[in-house]
Amino acid sequence: MINPAFSYKYIKEMVPSIAGSSEILSKMWERRVETAEGKSIEMDVVPDLSACTLDIIGLVGFGFDMEALGRPSNNVADAYNEYFSSKTPAFLQFCRHYVPYYTKLPVKHNRDRMRSFQSIDGIAHQIIREKRAQAAVSVKGDYGKDIISILIRASEESSENCTLSDEDLKAQMRQEMLDHIGRPTDNNTKTILSYDSLHALPYLNLCIKELLRVIPPLHTTSRVASQDDVILGYHIPKGTEIYLSPAALHKLKSVWGEDAE
Repeated sequence: MINPAFSYKYIKEMVPSIAGSSEILSKMWERRVETAEGKSIEMDVVPDLSACTLDIIGLVGFGFDMEALGRPSNNVADAYNEYFSSKTPAFLQFCRHYVPYYTKLPVKHNRDRMRSFQSIDGIAHQIIREKRAQAAVSVKGDYGKDIISILIRASEESSENCTLSDEDLKAQMRQEMLDHIGRPTDNNTKTILSYDSLHALPYLNLCIKELLRVIPPLHTTSRVASQDDVILGYHIPKGTEIYLSPAALHKLKSVWGEDAE
């Protein structure tokens, strides 16, 4: 269904949005280093990377600027953080996933998650309505470059032990980047990367893909059946929540070979 959004043409058009958010994050880190006045500093980069990812998802997926980096305290970012950062005890998390109808109980953490979900869901539906309205009046060639716009148009038409330990590997990637991209010499120099620049880094691309296979950003995910179905001989009633594990699928030796792990 989403193949039209991941053709060469459309991926190339998404790169400026991805590079733009990455540039904002890079400049933000540079400012922190500059304020240290030559002293070494420690930064917790996980929240920053999460905010950057949220901005990229908003721009590339929906054509919507969530401003998680530039304005951390906003409705979308707050709802997202509350939904995924809910400090729920492990036992209650187990109940939420495996005890039927537990999520319907009016306990606090269920209410908090539902409030966040409704906020995110409401914004998502609003964006889709706006995209459909834009698609209805857009002339040929005048359309958004985000995934939602493309799909609508098509249908209607991180720690130390996680770092690289091989110095030669890191040196080769670094040299590849310097050869094809170069080193910025001025903080005011425009350094937004193009798709062609990134495409000219085959070694880096292979390393990133392998890292995403071994350590997927999303270890598990779930989907709810929208209708009764039969999958591989199993009857799946409507409303059934199905759990998938990319982390396990990416380690299947039958697919990836004996050195999959």
